[in-house]
Amino acid sequence: MPRQIPDKTKVPRYGFILASTHTGSSNALWASIADAAATAGVPLFVFPGGRLESSYEFEYLRNSIYSLANRENLDGLICWGSSLGGTVSIDSVRRYLTRFSDLPMVTIALKLVGRPNIGFDAYQGMRSSVLHCIDVHNAQNIAFIRGPLNHASAEERFQAYLDALTERNIACDANLVSPPFPWNEGTSALRQLVDDRKLLPGRDFDTLVCASDLLMFNAAKVLQKMGYTIPDDIRVVGFNDSPESRFLSSPGTTVRVPFTAMGKHAFSMLQDLIGGKAEVVDHLEPAELIIRNSCGCGRRVHLGSGADDATLKKDDLIYWFSHTLKVPMQKMQAWVDPLVHSLYHITTEASFNSFVDILERVFQRVILEEFDPVLLDRTVEILEHLSDIPVTYRYRIASVVRQTALEVQTRLYDADSYEQLRRAQILNSFKCDLLRAWDRQAIAPIMHTYLPQLGIRQAFLVMAENDEYS
Repeated sequence: MPRQIPDKTKVPRYGFILASTHTGSSNALWASIADAAATAGVPLFVFPGGRLESSYEFEYLRNSIYSLANRENLDGLICWGSSLGGTVSIDSVRRYLTRFSDLPMVTIALKLVGRPNIGFDAYQGMRSSVLHCIDVHNAQNIAFIRGPLNHASAEERFQAYLDALTERNIACDANLVSPPFPWNEGTSALRQLVDDRKLLPGRDFDTLVCASDLLMFNAAKVLQKMGYTIPDDIRVVGFNDSPESRFLSSPGTTVRVPFTAMGKHAFSMLQDLIGGKAEVVDHLEPAELIIRNSCGCGRRVHLGSGADDATLKKDDLIYWFSHTLKVPMQKMQAWVDPLVHSLYHITTEASFNSFVDILERVFQRVILEEFDPVLLDRTVEILEHLSDIPVTYRYRIASVVRQTALEVQTRLYDADSYEQLRRAQILNSFKCDLLRAWDRQAIAPIMHTYLPQLGIRQAFLVMAENDEYS
């Protein structure tokens, strides 16, 4: 595409194409691009048009909105290319994206000739994860749940698994590898291994590596329903460091993809393109192994129940919250101070229950904002080593902290799942009513009925005159 001379008097209009804004890693990626646009003071138009030709939940019906991303409406475009695959081939996605050839465009995780691309090193991230399981935990029979076939990063993760086994002279058993599955089909993938192939977790495979955290989460739920304990009976690891990795009973070891950094960098690259910079080069972000508990790391054994193990005091606990966790002063006063006060006034069962009540409220606020299982483990360790807490309460308190965190996580996850189901039902009703609308006059009342239920306060109806113009 020939370089355009930028009009410095005009506020550029940015667009972002992706399959969805509400599942998996898309939450972090699109939010970071939206934040960057808000900081720059420019409009951002988001086109969550579904995977190409995907019949799942009728995604293909949304594909038509991609036609609105054109030179008439936008001055530049960011495209998360890999998110559009899964049903059609990667080459088909590349061919589809040629329709945006007249726009400055930055791609994410799907390189196009002549276009700057930002990606992440999925291969090295997954390789590190598998080698960790082998080298640290002596894993020898490693099962693998694959992601979608027509997804470049999913294929890189699978290849990394195969190469890591080869590096350690472990033969790949095809019976331990699932067929390609959509990201949300971890339950079906696990059932394929266990029910269809009659594999016994813990005997036929000691470790389950999943191509995403969402696959891991759903597979782990099945394992737990079957009575298996993670990681004692079976180790599991995932990929992405998405919220699902934090909702396991044992926090999930995973690979962190820096989606927030990628989104900001992609926006900066597009700014350079629109601004007329002569050369904008590709960028590759590293993917970092995040070691938690589900792989077998961090399983802690009590050294004893006596006071000899306890070396810390109340001031150490407060320092941990205020300096190491960097809890702001306002939250220290509102959350931490009442919790610590309650902790140090446990004298009866009633006062213990009062501590648990405060703990639940604190966890609910913390988990709603941000939750790191590793920091939870360190907090529990500190509680177990408080010398100024009666030994009869110390380990009970630590156990309650872990259990309360899990219960609050589960409750919030269930509430979120319910909200997603409720929204899906509203959207389905919305779609059905739109399909019954025979003229333009019928559309406005339907929008007025359903959009407020979805939290949308303002909307515009775009009428298409033909395939080229709206």
